[in-house]
Amino acid sequence: MLTTCRAIAVSLVLGGSLVGCSEQVETRAPSWEQILSVSVNPEFPIDNNWRESLEFMPSEAQNKALYDTWQSGMTSCMASLGRNFQAGNFFGDLVVVRQNPLNRDLAELVGYHEPSNFAGPQPANTDEKDPEGYAADLEGANGCAGQAAKKTYDLVSSYTERIDGVLQDIMRELADVGNAAQTPFVAAWSDCMKRANHPFATPHDASTKYSGTEKVTEVEIRVRLADLVCDKEVGLTAARSRAQRAALDAWMTKNSTVIDELRVGKASFDSVVAGLS
Repeated sequence: MLTTCRAIAVSLVLGGSLVGCSEQVETRAPSWEQILSVSVNPEFPIDNNWRESLEFMPSEAQNKALYDTWQSGMTSCMASLGRNFQAGNFFGDLVVVRQNPLNRDLAELVGYHEPSNFAGPQPANTDEKDPEGYAADLEGANGCAGQAAKKTYDLVSSYTERIDGVLQDIMRELADVGNAAQTPFVAAWSDCMKRANHPFATPHDASTKYSGTEKVTEVEIRVRLADLVCDKEVGLTAARSRAQRAALDAWMTKNSTVIDELRVGKASFDSVVAGLS
C-alpha cells in the first residue's frame, strides 16, 4: 500500500495556521532470491560472520546434502505407507552469515527484520481426509521424520554435536567481548542518530521498534540506513569486530588441541557426506 504524507493547513480562529500530516506507509516485500544475492564478505565481521572462517564448520553444500537426504528418506517412507509427501526447501545458514550492521544491501532490503522471515512457506504436508493419521505416520513416535533423521543425521551426530558445543562457547565469548568493546561508542552513535532526526538511545532500541512489525516500511529503511551511516561514522561495529577478531585468535591458540581433534572429525564427516550423493 503506497500513500503519501500531506501537509494540511488549517485556518484557526485566532489567526495563523496549524500544519498537520497525514502519513501513509509504503511497504516492501523483498524476495528470497534478492536476499540470497546479497554480498557475504563484510568489511568488519562480527558474531555469526566469524563462522565462515572456522575451517571445522560444515559447508553450506554439506548441510544441504544432509537435509536433502533426510527429506528424500521421508518421501520414500511416506510413499511406502501410501502417503504423499512433498520435500521441503533448504534455506540453510547463508543468510545468518550475511547479517551485519554495515551490510547496506541487506539493510535496504529488510531493514531491521530477520531475513529468514522472507524465506517463503514450506509445503503443507497433510491429508485432509485423515490429518491425524497422516501426522502420526510422519511425526509420531515411530514416524517417517524420525526414521529418516536417524538414518541421516545419526551418521554424523557425534561430530555435529561436538562442533555445536564448541561454536556455542566461541559465540558466547565473542558476544561478551564485542558488547564490552562497542559500549563506549553507543553514546556517540545515539548523538548521530538524533542529528538525523531518529532519537534512539541504542541500536537495540531501533531494532526492537521495527523488527517485530508485520512488514518492512520505507520509514524503517530510512532509520536503518541512518543507523548504518552513524555506525560507520563513530566506528561502533568496527570496534566490535576488532575486539572479536583478537578474542577469536586467542581462543584458537589456546584451544589448538581441540581444533586438531575437530579437523580429524571433519575429515570423517566429509567422507560420510560425500557418500550421500
